[in-house]
Amino acid sequence: MLNDNDIQQYLALIKKSKAENRNVSHKVHSNSSISSVNIMIDPTCDIRGVDRMRFGKGVVIQKDCWLNIAFPNPVEGPMIVIDEGTNVGRRCTISAANRIIIGKFVLIAPNVFVADTHHEYQKLGIPIMHQGITTHDDVVTIGDETWIGINSVIMGNVTVGKHCVIGANSVVNRDIPDYSVAVGNPAKVVKTFDVKTEQWVKVEGKADLDRYLAARSWRLSEDTATEKQEGT
Repeated sequence: MLNDNDIQQYLALIKKSKAENRNVSHKVHSNSSISSVNIMIDPTCDIRGVDRMRFGKGVVIQKDCWLNIAFPNPVEGPMIVIDEGTNVGRRCTISAANRIIIGKFVLIAPNVFVADTHHEYQKLGIPIMHQGITTHDDVVTIGDETWIGINSVIMGNVTVGKHCVIGANSVVNRDIPDYSVAVGNPAKVVKTFDVKTEQWVKVEGKADLDRYLAARSWRLSEDTATEKQEGT
């Protein structure tokens, strides 16, 4: 299980990476929309289709990463969005056939794989590598302040919520709600934030999680109603 020491070690790694790469430029910096936002992309990275990507201020992409536009989606707009302050660890792959949106101040550990589609395989007699992909419509979303652990995989039409932890070696193929810790293959929520006690608590199955989420939804509705009353 991830602990405070793990977090501090990874934050130290990020600080070191920023210091080492402070003066490193990458060929994608020639794009004026990128060069103005002070991003740091290691020159060992393979960036394919940069014109369909958008990077926020302070983004760091560490050594040997592969960012790939797998399909030239005719719909206008960026297909890979990495927002302000996010740090992508070494040897990560981010491959989009439609759209991958990574929020602000996200920590992505080394060797993480993120893709919004799968390879087709059902036609016998045709190599899988020649069968194309399963969909061009899925979206992967990773919320602000989330931490994706080492060797994790996030694939398909999934949303990882805000301020989540995805444990090392996890495979995420379904939505993970805000303020959750999820681990395993497939990843399951094992902790969540309880709005009543204001503590992180263990989750014993789906029914238990649903109970905490319902309480959270009720609290948010109550807070919204209070704000409206105070504003009138």
